[in-house]
Amino acid sequence: MREYHHVLFSGDASSILLLKGKRRVNVMKALSMLSKYLGVYDEWRKIRLNHGLKWTSDQFNFNTLINSSFSKMVEDGRSIIKALEDKGHVVEFIALSGLRPAESLLTISLYHKDGENYLNKELMVLEHYKYPEIFFRKHKKAYITILDTQLLSSLERAGATSYNSIWKRLRRRGICSTLNIFRKIYSSFLRKKNVDEFMINILQGRTPSTVFEKYYLRPDFKLEIERIRAFLQELRNMLFS
Repeated sequence: MREYHHVLFSGDASSILLLKGKRRVNVMKALSMLSKYLGVYDEWRKIRLNHGLKWTSDQFNFNTLINSSFSKMVEDGRSIIKALEDKGHVVEFIALSGLRPAESLLTISLYHKDGENYLNKELMVLEHYKYPEIFFRKHKKAYITILDTQLLSSLERAGATSYNSIWKRLRRRGICSTLNIFRKIYSSFLRKKNVDEFMINILQGRTPSTVFEKYYLRPDFKLEIERIRAFLQELRNMLFS
C-alpha cells in the first residue's frame, strides 16, 4: 500500500481510480486509517469526494448472474425449508415477507408485543415505518410488508428464534446457502410477475433513487398491494409444496 501514501499529500487519487473492486476498497481503507493517524482525515474525505471514490464497487459480476438462476435459487430455498422443517412458521414468514432475515425476526418479536398498532388491518400490511428506531438504519430500512391470511397466521404462530441458531443448523446439515436467498427469490419472482421496480424497492426497504421516483411517481398503492398479495400463494406453492 506504500505506493499510494502520496495521495494524502498530493491530493491526486488518479492512481486509485485505476484499481478495480476489492483492491481499490482495500487501498481506500488503508488510506483512511493512515489519514486518521496523521490527522489529515478531513483532507482525505475531500480527495475522495473530488475523485468520486466510493466504498462499494459498481462492477457487475456476470458470473454471479450465470450461477444464480431463479430456478437454482428456488431449489436452494427448498433445501433450507426442508432442513428447518420444525421452524416452518418462522421460515415461511422470512420467505414471503421480502425482508432481510434479521428484520423478519425483529418483526416476529415486535408483532407479538405490539400487534394491534403494528398491523394495518384495512390494508393487511405491517407498518414498519412506525418504528424508525428499529427499522430505519443508515443503509438498511424497512417500510411495509404485505400479508395474506396464511402469512398472518404464520406470523402469529411463529416462535422466538435467533438467526445464529438457524445458521448453525444449516451449517451442521452442510447447507451453504443462507436465509438471504429468500429475499432474492422474492424480488426476482415479483419482477417476473411484472411488478414495477419502484414497488419492489419500497417493499424491500430501498429508498427511491431518481428525482422522478422521489417527487413525482405516485402509484395507486392499494391496487398494487392487492395485486402483489395475490401472487403470494403462487410463491408459497413454489417453495413449500
